[in-house]
Amino acid sequence: MLVIVDDLQWWDRASATALSFCARRAADAPIAFVLATDGPSPDLPELALSGLSLAAAGPLFDALDVPAERRRALLTATAGNPLAMVECAHQSFLEVVPLSDRLRTAFTARLPADALPFLEIVAADGTDRSDVHAGAAHRLGIEPHPAAIDHPLVRSAIYQGIRAPRAVHRALADELIARGEPRRALWHCALAASGQDDELAASLEIAAADASSCGGLSTAADLLRRAASLSSRPSRDRRLAAAGYAAWKSGQPTLARSLSASVSDVAALDRLHGLIALSDDDQRSAHDHLVRAARGRPPEEAVGLLFMAVAAALHADIGTSPALARLSEAGADLGFAVFVDHLARLRDGTIDADPWQLRATAPAALRHSDVHQWLWPLVIARYGADPRAALRFGVEARTSFSTNGMQAVLAFPELWLAELEHELGHWASAFSRATEGLRSAQETGQRARAADFHAVLALVAPNPELCRRHASAALAMAIPLHNRLAAAKAKWALGLLALSTGDNATAVSHLSSITEPTSPTGHTLVSQWAAADLVEACVRTRTPADHVMLPSAATPLMRSRSYRAQALLTDAPDLFAKAASEAFPDHPHEQARAALLHGEWLRRNKHQARSQLRLAHDTFTHLGATHWTSAAARQLRPATGTKFELTPQELSVARLAAKGLTNKEIGASLFLSPRTVGYHLYKIFPKLGIASRSQLRELDLFS
Repeated sequence: MLVIVDDLQWWDRASATALSFCARRAADAPIAFVLATDGPSPDLPELALSGLSLAAAGPLFDALDVPAERRRALLTATAGNPLAMVECAHQSFLEVVPLSDRLRTAFTARLPADALPFLEIVAADGTDRSDVHAGAAHRLGIEPHPAAIDHPLVRSAIYQGIRAPRAVHRALADELIARGEPRRALWHCALAASGQDDELAASLEIAAADASSCGGLSTAADLLRRAASLSSRPSRDRRLAAAGYAAWKSGQPTLARSLSASVSDVAALDRLHGLIALSDDDQRSAHDHLVRAARGRPPEEAVGLLFMAVAAALHADIGTSPALARLSEAGADLGFAVFVDHLARLRDGTIDADPWQLRATAPAALRHSDVHQWLWPLVIARYGADPRAALRFGVEARTSFSTNGMQAVLAFPELWLAELEHELGHWASAFSRATEGLRSAQETGQRARAADFHAVLALVAPNPELCRRHASAALAMAIPLHNRLAAAKAKWALGLLALSTGDNATAVSHLSSITEPTSPTGHTLVSQWAAADLVEACVRTRTPADHVMLPSAATPLMRSRSYRAQALLTDAPDLFAKAASEAFPDHPHEQARAALLHGEWLRRNKHQARSQLRLAHDTFTHLGATHWTSAAARQLRPATGTKFELTPQELSVARLAAKGLTNKEIGASLFLSPRTVGYHLYKIFPKLGIASRSQLRELDLFS
């Protein structure tokens, strides 16, 4: 039996004493008491409750449909109080949480009545500056009080009950101005104002620019929103749009959308809608909005919007995007010719540029942007010939964005870094980075970037189950958003998984869909990356591969893939060696793929085959690619002339599993725990080159 009592502090003394007596007497009985109270209970065991953690609050947020990017702010503002989170779930401004009468009474009832006038000043300021509070109190004729505010909800409760909030904020503003702190006084001036005040609104806009330059994009959004409320048109629209842009940049697309609903200026809306869509919506729509937003703007503003339109076009696979042509026109007199030329060649892999040099020689319009001075050189380097230089540059770009609070654009360098780490063979690091990127994208409401991260996670997943899970998530998110780049990479991951497990017909199906222009998973660039894999799947299934366009050979990575495909099509083993040579040392996975195929081709010469297959097996093992390790093991076993490389214990476990016994039954037979049996099977499968226990029956384990 479980007895639950809430609000024990409201019980009369006699009833509470009787309940305590029952609880103590039932200590040895199967009865549990949970008594909730806001005061101490010295004669009973206590568990002090704190607020919910972000993870613990997740199910509550899901039930309340709280946008991902608002959850952390709501948790902080309510200190994890579940009832407060329910009441404030959809309030747009959380610095002072709006509370119901019941909650407000609960939090203020415990405060001394004579302290409230002074605590109203403390709550309105929101800092611990007791000297400022005392000065403001003197201006209002209020006596200071030693009581303190010890909980954010207490502050909200007090603030909502202030009888004359404008007078309190005016007193705080005057006190701060008298102390030579006009910047801090500005916010209180804004809250003390009523009606239009264009001069004050202009000051708030300047303060917002200062906050933005120091990484306070969320603060900038709040300042600009308040400035807009004090502004006359058309300044109101401009400041609302700027607030929306700051909200988007700080990773708050829901707030950005809310602000955009009040903007009537079409050009400002196109910019805002385009940027929001780039992160969280249809990539084709993002492209169209951004191209329109660039029209009529000064060239130094237009180039930034058109660059983002190029990014949307890359994700949507808009091959003849007008963004590049417009970018060439807009940047003609600003020194952008080299950059535009590089962007035009993103898809053909012929870029050979140093990102540091690009940044150092960038046009002034680029150098003055805290976003674009990093993004332009990074995306060019990411698709260039030197992935190690791109990785080093990307790490610094990521640090800059993180320091400046640019959560919306932080996803791009994080994504490209994970992709580069995948190509360079740092799979564990790529998986970790993409996992963190996915978490951040989900928290900031960026569905398009979340799809991108799911696709990368599918490519670097250490086992088939994770690969399928992330690929399915990527496809489910990417296809409705026309994010064909993410969808195609998810299909590529599934095709590679099918190849590694010998399911070649499925591999053909997945990989062919990437090459189809009308397919929602088709993508021009990814089809080049996956061309060699499609050739392999076609060769293994005896399917004609004439339609497969081999990748350009502009970078070592692409040359390696091209040689591998040609070796399969022409039955020329020397090309496998060339493929492995081009991949060494920067692309170990590609080197191992070439070695695996080479070893398979050499199977009549066991000695030569063994060295290639061992290289492939060891490399896949080092990468953590268990499905490819199994594929290499399947080829290596006959080449080494040994039947199995199992310990006696592993062989016993394998033989019993092959007979169909469960882990529990195997454990009982061998005096092992079921968990230990599972661990042995986990080690056995890669050694035998299999993926499931059903395949054990196909092996000769008993001779």
